[in-house]
Amino acid sequence: MVDYLLRQKLTEWAVGWSNNDDVRDAPELDLFLDQATTRINNDGKTSESLGDYSVSYGTASENSLPAIAERFLGRYRCLRW
Repeated sequence: MVDYLLRQKLTEWAVGWSNNDDVRDAPELDLFLDQATTRINNDGKTSESLGDYSVSYGTASENSLPAIAERFLGRYRCLRW
């Protein structure tokens, strides 16, 4: 997927996750989009060795989209009544 389309979809996801339309204007949104795009494009790989083909993946909890969103956008999250 082209990066700008992926960033659009991730922005919509972040708005839904946070229940807050103001997250579009948050300065941390670009940091979240950079981390999330990298995570999706690399399929969660944290390192790769070409010698004998060794691939390391981060744990699911630290590399999941909700964990990345919580790290950067957690303070914008609103409760839905």
